[in-house]
Amino acid sequence: MCDREIREKAQAQRDWNDRHGAGQSGGPTDPVPVNECMTGHAPMGPNEIQEMYLAEVLRRLDYHPPTTVTLPKFRAIRDAAKAFIVVLVRNCPPGSRDSEQAIAQVECAVMVANKAIANAQM
Repeated sequence: MCDREIREKAQAQRDWNDRHGAGQSGGPTDPVPVNECMTGHAPMGPNEIQEMYLAEVLRRLDYHPPTTVTLPKFRAIRDAAKAFIVVLVRNCPPGSRDSEQAIAQVECAVMVANKAIANAQM
């Protein structure tokens, strides 16, 4: 940590103590809350954090149309999955429970990978 960062952190601590009356009894001072120190705003309460989390989760469920950036990525994952399924079908006993489960896992991997790509673009 450089001298400037140390001075800024110390000033933020003093400002926080002044606003909250901390350290006036001669006891130890309260630390600067991480989110206030980093953002310059007052700490968020549990309801605000919950609402931010809810907004993020709901955003993940939105429809993310393919773009010129994501479409080739989706295609590459789908093509690789198809090639792997060919290997599975040609080498595993046909129709066995384990063979079907292996194919289902590849399908699931494709869906999760595509979801990761789509959510990263938003």
